[in-house]
Amino acid sequence: MLAVVGVLALPTAAQASTITVDPPIPLVGNPYAAAIDPTSSTALVVIPDANLLVSYDLTTATATSVPVGSVPVAVAISPDGSVAFVSNGSSNTVTRLALPALTSLGDVAVASPNGIAFTPDGATAYVVSVTTNSVAVIDVATGALGSPIPVGDQPVGVALTPDGALGYVTNSAADTVTVFEVATGLVIGTTVVGATPWSIQVSPNGSEVYVTNVHSDSVSVISVATGTVVATIAVGVGPNGLAFSPDGSLALVTSSAGDSAWPIDVASRTTGAPIGVGEYPLFVTFAPNGATAYTSDTEGSQLSVLRFDPPLGRPAPGLAATGLELGLAPASGVIGLLTGLTLVTVERRRRIRHT
Repeated sequence: MLAVVGVLALPTAAQASTITVDPPIPLVGNPYAAAIDPTSSTALVVIPDANLLVSYDLTTATATSVPVGSVPVAVAISPDGSVAFVSNGSSNTVTRLALPALTSLGDVAVASPNGIAFTPDGATAYVVSVTTNSVAVIDVATGALGSPIPVGDQPVGVALTPDGALGYVTNSAADTVTVFEVATGLVIGTTVVGATPWSIQVSPNGSEVYVTNVHSDSVSVISVATGTVVATIAVGVGPNGLAFSPDGSLALVTSSAGDSAWPIDVASRTTGAPIGVGEYPLFVTFAPNGATAYTSDTEGSQLSVLRFDPPLGRPAPGLAATGLELGLAPASGVIGLLTGLTLVTVERRRRIRHT
């Protein structure tokens, strides 16, 4: 059964965007991270408890799985959709796979690998090495390792600016973000953020960096131009995953302890009412066309599907800003999302787990 959970009026949207929660995608095992192929309708999902990578065709609803290393914790797809990298946290390897066939291109030895980011041209991948406090630099075509980039204590996530000039790394035990130059591999700055920074993404226009702070229940917003925190946005308990809509108007943040996804209006840096998803959502990703977003519900053994109508894809030029008006009536459990004269309300039960 579909449930309309809200109406958004976003800064770059020509009209309000209705959010619908579609039926979830069931998976065998506990999904962790997911990535959507930018060139097809395929989602790749890592299943750490089964040491598998699942390829799920979103059009035909069919799945294929291949074994990877021990405890896969991250997956990323090259910009041209030809290669996928999987970080295997316990086997200390990065699996390289050719797409769409999922044939092995060989493993690369990286100690405790985690977050992955490709350069815009797809030639180089940057993979966080948690236990060595560094970022591995991997030639995508050959698997050869370059000189590692030293970062902070227990790095987890990595992201590059859209122009491929700068890289950002979350240091979970240092409560900082390291900034490095992609061309030289030199560290050029460190920014203090909240407690236990985890996921990190650069806005599509390259102007800001968003960081989830797991133990501060917040998102830090870093200016790319100045390297300073320009805003701190309060979100749900235990924020983990983070994704921007392709048009850059919206960010979604998963609250793992709240079983929800929090929408953030990027222009105003305000949050909307949380959207209920499956149990313990860790990561979130948008489809390239902005029509859907998917949360990896680790303890729910599923992907939750959020549909946006119209899609939050790349905007047409010259659209006027409309602002974002979102509200929640927590006492009654009724969400009221007001856009101009349009009000959509949906009653649902909310369960917040305290950890």
